[in-house]
Amino acid sequence: MLRFFRLIFDLPRLSFLVLGILGGVAAVALAHPPTPRPFSLPTPRPFSPPSTRPLSANPQTAQQKRIADEKARRAKDPLVRRIQLIGGSLASSLIQHGLDPDNPWMLAHMLLAFGKDLRMPDGKPVIERIVESALQFREVKGQKIPYFPKGDDSHRIEPHPFMHTKIMLALGVPWDYRFKVHGQSVTLGQLHHGLVQSFPAVLNEYQIPEFAWAFEAMYGRLPNHAWEWINAEGQKVSFLPLLRSALLQLEADTRFLRELKKQGVSVIQKNRQGVHAHACGGMHFIQAMIRWSAFPGFQGRLQPYLANQIDLVFYRMQGEVALYQGMLKQYAPSDSKDPNANYYRFLLNLQQMKFLGHALETLMLAYRWGVWRPTTPQRQATREGVIQLLNAIETLQSLGFYSNPQPIKQKAYQFYLDLIGDAGHAVHALRLMPYAMFEP
Repeated sequence: MLRFFRLIFDLPRLSFLVLGILGGVAAVALAHPPTPRPFSLPTPRPFSPPSTRPLSANPQTAQQKRIADEKARRAKDPLVRRIQLIGGSLASSLIQHGLDPDNPWMLAHMLLAFGKDLRMPDGKPVIERIVESALQFREVKGQKIPYFPKGDDSHRIEPHPFMHTKIMLALGVPWDYRFKVHGQSVTLGQLHHGLVQSFPAVLNEYQIPEFAWAFEAMYGRLPNHAWEWINAEGQKVSFLPLLRSALLQLEADTRFLRELKKQGVSVIQKNRQGVHAHACGGMHFIQAMIRWSAFPGFQGRLQPYLANQIDLVFYRMQGEVALYQGMLKQYAPSDSKDPNANYYRFLLNLQQMKFLGHALETLMLAYRWGVWRPTTPQRQATREGVIQLLNAIETLQSLGFYSNPQPIKQKAYQFYLDLIGDAGHAVHALRLMPYAMFEP
C-alpha cells in the first residue's frame, strides 16, 4: 500500500539533473539582460461555459455565413453541455464547502475558481478575509515587512512563498486595493513590495521550485523596471541570474520526460523523479517559467524552450492519464467485487482531476498570455483532456464525496484539500478556456 501511495503522489523531493540542449538555449538567451517592461494582467471573466448561441443577424457576406454555420455546428457539441452540467455542479460544491474562513489556502483556491470579487457568506470580500486573518509583519533592519506565515499541515496559510500576492495580482486585484490589518492599512502594492524586499539573493535547487509563485508575481513588476535591487537584509538581488537558474532547473527536471517521449513511452510512471517531486507535479513552476520565457525583452530567443515545455505538458496529459487509467483497471475494474474498489476509484480519480486541472490551467494561461496558439492536434488533445477531467469529476460526484466531504476531511485531510481546494484549478481552467479548444 505504501508503494502505491508513493507511486501516485507528488511528494516534495527535489532533484537537479544535468542540463540539456534547451537549457543551453536558456543560458544563451539570458546572457545579457533585456529591458524590463511593465505588464499588467487583464481582469478574467467570470466562470461560464462557451456560448452556444448562433448569430442572430442574417449574414451579409460569405465570411459572416461561415461564422454563423460554425457557431451552429459548435452549439451541437455535447461536450459543451457536459461542461455546463458537471462543471456547474462542481462550482456549486466549491461554493458550499470551500469558503472556509479559517483556511486561507482554501480561500485562495476559491479565488482562482471564481475571481477576485468572490465574497464570503457574510458578504466580506474573500481577498480581505485572507489578508485580515493571516497577514503578519516582521521587522528587518528597521523595515516593517508584511508577510503570510507558512502555517502547518493542519492549518495551511501560505505553504508556497508569496502565493497569495501572486494570485491576487494575477486575478486583477488593483495595486492600490487597501486592506485593514491589526489597525493598519496595507495595499496590495505594499504586499508586493514585501515580496521584493524579501526576495533572497541566493536560491538553491530546493528553493527555486517553491519560489515559482514569487517568480511569476515579479513578471513585469521588477523594482523600477531594473534587474537588480537591494533587499531588506541589505543583500544585492540580481534577478536575471536567479531567473536563468530557474529556467535551467525546469529544463533539467523535465529532461527525463523528453527522453521518454523520444523513446515512445506511452505510460509515464511517477516515482517522484524530476518535476514529479515538486508541488502539484511542478505545474506552478512550469507556469512561471512559461510566463518568463515569453518575456518581450528576450526577443523570442526562448521560443524553443517555451514550445518544449508546452509539448511536454501535452505528453504528460496523455502519459499520466494512461497511468491512472491502467491502475483503475488493475485495482478497481467496473465489475470488481473488492470492497476497496471504491477507495481506489476515489483516490485515482482524485489525482487525475488534480493533475488535469493543473495541466489544462497551465495551457489556458499560456493561451491567455498570448504565448501559445494550439495546433489542430493540440486542440484535439485538449478536448480529450477536458473529457477525462469531466469523467474524473463525475466519478467523484457519483461516489458522494462532493455532497458530503466531511468524512474525508476528518480522516484524510490532504485528500480533502485535493478534493475541494485543488478542484479550484479545474474550474479555473474551464473558465479560461475559449471555445476553439473544444473543436472535435
